[in-house]
Amino acid sequence: TTNTVTINPVPAWTSGDVFETPDLSAIVNEVVAKSDWCGGSASNALSFIITGDTALRLAQSYESGSGEPRLHITYVPNETGCVVQELVRQPDEATADAEERPSDGEITRYSEDLDIGYRYSGIRFDDMYIPKDAVISSATLEMTCRSDCSDSLGDITITGFKEDDTALFSSADDDITDRATTSGVAVP
Repeated sequence: TTNTVTINPVPAWTSGDVFETPDLSAIVNEVVAKSDWCGGSASNALSFIITGDTALRLAQSYESGSGEPRLHITYVPNETGCVVQELVRQPDEATADAEERPSDGEITRYSEDLDIGYRYSGIRFDDMYIPKDAVISSATLEMTCRSDCSDSLGDITITGFKEDDTALFSSADDDITDRATTSGVAVP
């Protein structure tokens, strides 16, 4: 697989503001085109890994109780292009988002924030009723800023998990980085 999105430079975040990623449709298109994607099934889950290069940003997680990450997808379910669908999802349980410490792979699943840039962050969205081979016209991830962060060092990269129905995150070491991911194309 070939798709990632890199944000560089990483803009300053202000507590309470909503940060919206650049378009992630190349990542989502790649996953829903996989031969084992079972389109239109409630069993489909789509997950992303967010990594950083020293640009610490704190985003609300599922456990924060409000402002958890939100995925917006607009797609055309067939080649006629006559019907445009929109799907909005949030993590729906505590193990649908997690952080992994780069130094030893330790997983944290019950934190009120995601330490983007300091740790690897995994976010899972369930009930992805997107037909196989649908054309994804836009996909963005919204994250609510938990605190002010203005350093401009490094970048943030968002990658998809190369699975048709990603599992919830476990407490096993390296559970985020041991999964197969999309990778390759950086979008400034």
